[in-house]
Amino acid sequence: MRLRSRAEWRSVAAGRVIFTLVEFETQEVLKGNAGVSVTLQFLGGTVEGVTLEVADVPRFNPGERVVLFVEGNGVQFCPVVGVFHGKFGLRKDDKNGRDIVLMHDGKPLRDVAEIGAGKGAEFGSKRSNLSIPADREPMSVDDFKKRIRSHLAKKPAHE
Repeated sequence: MRLRSRAEWRSVAAGRVIFTLVEFETQEVLKGNAGVSVTLQFLGGTVEGVTLEVADVPRFNPGERVVLFVEGNGVQFCPVVGVFHGKFGLRKDDKNGRDIVLMHDGKPLRDVAEIGAGKGAEFGSKRSNLSIPADREPMSVDDFKKRIRSHLAKKPAHE
């Protein structure tokens, strides 16, 4: 959930650029540390009628519920992993009332193998040619978090 957002001019080596700071309410952290809220910094935004637009940087709407994968906040132009690939929307499924996970394009996530596939995936890679059955149920938020936790448990601690 977005609490607030503001854009500001900043001086960098190449000159002045606009950054947008978006503050989120933290409800759960799967890896790393975060307080009750976290402010992420994105290159781009609008200040005093001047707009700097950066392609594929995710946008956030008031009241939107998301799962974000974040690294390099304040260091990279976009702290969301894989730019738009690290943002997952959440919504109630009309069929069963459970929260389901949406990919960056708004389509329901049906399998974690879909993450990073499609737009922006390497041409000709297996990941860009997935065939997940269209009748597979959308992945619930709880299942998604279980898969992420399982994946993190298999990774060495230094990663």
